[in-house]
Formats: sequence, C-alpha cells, structure tokens
Amino acid sequence: ATGLLLETESQAQVQAQPKPWVRVGQLSGFSTIFIDDHADPATQYAYRVKAQNDFGSSEWTEIRIETDSAVPSAPQGLRATQVDQASFQLSWNRPTANGPGIFLYRVEIADSRFTDLTWTVVYEGQKLNCPVKGLGGGIRYLVRVRAQNCKGWSEPNESFSVTTRAMKPSTPGSFRLRKRSPRAIVLVWNEANGNGYTDVLYKLEMRTKNQPFKEIWSGLDTNTTIRNLQPATSYDFRILSSTLLGDSIPSEILTIQTRDDTPTQITGILVTKIEHKSISISWMESISFGTPIISYQVFYGEKNSEELHCGYEGPNIKAKISGLKSATIYRFRVRALNKRGASDYSEIEQSTLSATPEMPFPPIVTSKNSSSISFDWSNYNNSNNNN
Repeated sequence: ATGLLLETESQAQVQAQPKPWVRVGQLSGFSTIFIDDHADPATQYAYRVKAQNDFGSSEWTEIRIETDSAVPSAPQGLRATQVDQASFQLSWNRPTANGPGIFLYRVEIADSRFTDLTWTVVYEGQKLNCPVKGLGGGIRYLVRVRAQNCKGWSEPNESFSVTTRAMKPSTPGSFRLRKRSPRAIVLVWNEANGNGYTDVLYKLEMRTKNQPFKEIWSGLDTNTTIRNLQPATSYDFRILSSTLLGDSIPSEILTIQTRDDTPTQITGILVTKIEHKSISISWMESISFGTPIISYQVFYGEKNSEELHCGYEGPNIKAKISGLKSATIYRFRVRALNKRGASDYSEIEQSTLSATPEMPFPPIVTSKNSSSISFDWSNYNNSNNNN
C-alpha cells in the first residue's frame, strides 16, 4: 500500500490494572522496527500496532512483554539530623527496586578537605537510616548511598554533604623534654588537631611547689625554650592548644628538675681587721645548687701586680692573710667551689698599715769638743720606715 503509516501504542500493567493506552511511536514508509527506550525495568507492557494508508486503518495487532530486571535506582532524599561535633543521623528515601527487592544499603563518607577523596564505608544494612560517628569537628563530609539487589549496586545519590559542628582543639600529644641545663630547658610536643581550624595557638603553663599554674609562653610553634630558671629546682609544666572556640584540655603534668650548677658569686666581703703585715676578711656564704660547697678560695696580690697567690682554701667564710708588706695596697679575690665547678670571683682592695721604725743601733761618737758632739748610726735598718 502506498504511504503506509504505522502507529504503535503501549499499555503498562500495574498490579493487574492496565493503564490507558499511550501512543509511543509513528513510522512512515515500510519500516517494521520500533524501539521503546523509555520503558521501566521489570515491568509488564502491552504493545499494539496498526497500519494506515489513504484508504483507512487496519485493525490493531497486540503483543505483551515484560522488561528485564535492573540494579536499583539511586537512593534520593538524603537528610542529616542530630548533627553535632562528631556525629550525625542520616536517612534517605527508598529507591525503586527495578525488579528483585533491595536487600542492602551502603553508606560511604569522604573528607572534603582532601583533593584525592578516600571513601570510607560507615554503614551496610537494610534500614533507611543510620548513625554516622567518629567524625572531626567543623569538617564538611561528602556522603553517598547505594542500594543493592540481585542485579548489583545502584549508582550513588546526587551530591550531598554534611558539615559537623566545630569543636575545641585536641590536647597536644607527646609533651616531653628535649634538653635541659641549670637555668634553661627545651620542651617539645606534637601538633594538635584544630578540629576545623588551621591556626592553632599553643599555651605553656608552669608552676613551682605549692603554687598555681601560670601561663609563661604562647605561640604557633611546637617547641619552646624556657630560660631564667633556678638550678637544681623542680618545676611542673603542662601544654594546651587554643582556637577561636576555646582551649583544649591541658596535657598531663610534666615535672622537670633543672641541673645542678656552680655556686653563686660571693657577696658581702668585708675587711674585719687591718695590721701592718696582715689583713683579715670575711664574706657571706655562697648559695650552692644541688651539691654542697666544697671550699672557699682566697687569692691575693699587690694592686699593680698580675701575680696572685692563694692565701686561703677551706670551708670557713673568713680568712687571715699574713706575710704582707706594710703600707701596701692589696687586692683580694674570693670564690666558692662545689662538684660542678667554681663561682665567679668577687674582689676587694685594702692597704696594710704603716709600721713604726725599728730600734736603731747604738750611735757612735764621731767627734766632740767643748761645745758639741757628733753621732753616727749609719748601720740603722730603715727597711720598715717607708713613710
């Protein structure tokens, strides 16, 4: 027949109740092939076809067919409730099974902060909801849900994300001593988790015996040097981290005792007695850190001389330096010693007294007359008569 026109209609069967016929195609010419690419999986359809030309239409011819099963459609309608700092409750709508029933759902999450996403399975089960736990605070998580039937896994849902509530930072870990000396220590610790904040401030607190903790340092580094400490002294330290949301829980207390040190410099030197050939001095006891004073040393020498002599070494805090010249200025240097070494010198200057002349030798009469007598005592030793 010239100008043949073919009309095709379909009728979906739903629970044995047919739907109205719907025209799905119209072909001109002599084609006898029709493809319906809008059919649903696992669905019964009735198709009918008739031919038409210039003289009219034929009767319908009919066929019934059921499409094959397929994987489920992607779950949709994702919702997050009860969102807090470390968890949330996720739920979704039941997708179309496309044949055999759905017997498993899988939930996966990924941290959006990383370019190379790593998807982690957090739930597999038959429910349409699940808790998602163990999360970081203030982080945007990508979420995807798949459904499975005997044909396989569905595609994941459309893009969905959940941002957890921000939380205070974690406590810095591995708080430890790196180096110490009598008056300084170096402390280090591991980086804390800012829980959504990249700028984490660290605060170091210190206390001595029976005193409250006091902040002594803050900064962005994970190490610091504390100076001006007392030798052989015990200190308690703790570290904490801080963001805009507040401070973390402090670390465990780290107790450190500084190393022993040499004695302190001698103070309070006094001249207690001055004689023609000796000078007596005293001084205040030196402070020794961690180890007792072994002895004190006194060195002396004339003021303008580089040469020094040890005039005393012993445990006392006073000494008499003898064998000096009269009417001479001497400098005295005093220091303390312990097992760690010697203190710095302390110095004082003092002059000995002038001496009275010694008894001269008996004079000798060298000449005489009626009105005068001459004497000579040239053998007189005037070595002490310096002034």
